[in-house]
Amino acid sequence: MVHHRTFALTVLILALAAGPLACALPARGTPEVDDASVELTVQAVLASQATAIPPTTVPPTQAPPTVEISLTPTLTPTSTSTPTQTPVPTPCDAAQFVADVTIADDSSVTVNTEFTKIWRLRNTGTCSWTSGYQLVFDHGDRMSAPDAVMLTSGTVPPGSTVDVSVALKAPGTAGTYQGFFKLRNPSGVLFGIGADANTAFWVKIKAETFLLLVPVPMIPIFPLYHSTGTGKTLAVDKCFDLDAGGSIACSNGDADFRFIDHLLLGERLDPLNGARISTTEHGSTPSKDTCSSEAMVTSPVPLKTTTFCYQTSAGRWGWLKVNGFNSSTVGFDWGTY
Repeated sequence: MVHHRTFALTVLILALAAGPLACALPARGTPEVDDASVELTVQAVLASQATAIPPTTVPPTQAPPTVEISLTPTLTPTSTSTPTQTPVPTPCDAAQFVADVTIADDSSVTVNTEFTKIWRLRNTGTCSWTSGYQLVFDHGDRMSAPDAVMLTSGTVPPGSTVDVSVALKAPGTAGTYQGFFKLRNPSGVLFGIGADANTAFWVKIKAETFLLLVPVPMIPIFPLYHSTGTGKTLAVDKCFDLDAGGSIACSNGDADFRFIDHLLLGERLDPLNGARISTTEHGSTPSKDTCSSEAMVTSPVPLKTTTFCYQTSAGRWGWLKVNGFNSSTVGFDWGTY
């Protein structure tokens, strides 16, 4: 199909060419074509073109819309509430191990020898410990331990510490032995140390047989001590005979000292029957000459974990090593020359 614009242009060209040709032809009665007629003809053609169907146009190519992609996700909180943590209540009865006052783990003890084990414990519960509380044997190697002993004769409030002691005896066969203990409240409920307040604490020793060096024959053997011992435990208001080396009634004239717990002045050793005690402290075992040269007193002496010199009611010199003590018991070693 011929485009409408091309057709109109062709008509215009033919009309323009018809003018000169008409002038060249002879006149035979045909109307004369002038410029005005040609112009009118062209205008008519253009007018008809104006009313014709407009040409189909191709719409311009449009660029696709730009899509923006966000790489950062937007999180919408589902809740603004803060989770509530339920606090764990502190139990009434709970303990914490602080230190081994005597007999650290794997200490060597001669077979068949008595000794005193002392633990330092802290009350981490909410209830105070009273005389109704007990130290009890739980399991393991008993080592002659009693079933139960009184924990304290006073009161141990929450947060305070107390030295807990028990008299034991090394077995007769060499080896490693370990006994476990717990505490018991007045209602009979057991408790211990650790996060669960149910873990037992222990004493662990190595029982050993020490060889005795026999001197050369024919050389007389003189005893070094009149009496001596280790790991002895004495209860409050009880007395001891340093000459014979054993507990004795306080009314007996051979008693050398009494263990007392003064309400205001604390734990003390009270000399009896003329016995005397030195207030000088020794880091090691003093000799007989050292003790005999020291000043002695007959008044009660405050207890300390140290070594004192003494003179017995029978006039013998000696030393007393305090291993540990609390308001109910004192543990000590001694040697009377």
